[in-house]
Amino acid sequence: MNALLNAIAFLTRIPVPVRPNERDWSRSPLFYPVVGLVIGLLLSLFDGLIAGHFPPLVRGVLILGLWVYLTGGLHLDGLMDTADGFGAYRDRERTLQIMKDSRVGAMGVLAAILLLLLKASALASLSEPLFFPLVAATVAGRTALLLAICAFPYRSREGIGNGLKAGLTPFGLTVSFLTAALLLLGLAGGGGLLL
Repeated sequence: MNALLNAIAFLTRIPVPVRPNERDWSRSPLFYPVVGLVIGLLLSLFDGLIAGHFPPLVRGVLILGLWVYLTGGLHLDGLMDTADGFGAYRDRERTLQIMKDSRVGAMGVLAAILLLLLKASALASLSEPLFFPLVAATVAGRTALLLAICAFPYRSREGIGNGLKAGLTPFGLTVSFLTAALLLLGLAGGGGLLL
């Protein structure tokens, strides 16, 4: 249970009682699809409250605002760092230094603005109801993190993601992917895996 709470605390701003523990931290990625479900359900609940009161574009922006708040902008921070690093067109070492810098540059700001505009317009263009698209996007997005953790090497031992790869056993990964697939199938009435 503490591994799930670690996953919630890391991927969201939802206040949960977490006991710091290296073993549970390394096992927490296995629960990322479940955290995606929680985020998607909260977004869907919010959408149900505002759906009849705002036009599609405003509604999309409001949902996105809650989405960013719930996740603490974690993905946006990584995107901006990456855009700043690669947008500078420097050598490898200088690119990594730029990516580590806590300040955000012009390329990072532009990348974040364009992504947010794309997401808001995508939400506004979806047909009713938004329940399945919201839940599918959040579950699939958090499941994709498992692939990234497994597939890409760590540059430094000082990063926040250290130790996450150790807990991703083949069996655990299989269970996580099956959980995500079953969630999508169940929520879509059998069509979830087609996304």
